[in-house]
Amino acid sequence: MPEETAKSTAAHALDLTLSVPAEGELRELAGQRPAKVAEHLRAGPPEAQSLAAKVAELAARMSAGGGAVNEDIAFTFRQSDGDIVVEARRAGKSSQVRQEIPV
Repeated sequence: MPEETAKSTAAHALDLTLSVPAEGELRELAGQRPAKVAEHLRAGPPEAQSLAAKVAELAARMSAGGGAVNEDIAFTFRQSDGDIVVEARRAGKSSQVRQEIPV
């Protein structure tokens, strides 16, 4: 889970990877976890919900993009210039979404 670093007490460092099945009920986690991550990083409810929707759509696109049925989608969360960036990888393909987090 994201945590404060010793070098930066004002900002949270983000280093999180989440893998979910490309098919089935557990794929819903891809849309639920991003909201919690955004809230932890002090995003407001609108930004948290926006990120959750973007990542859920990203998961749907990655699932439809081919690959083995049992192959997971790997999501990597990071911070970049005040944004949360989520990259998804599956079957040799990748895509990302970005959500601004107002200060």
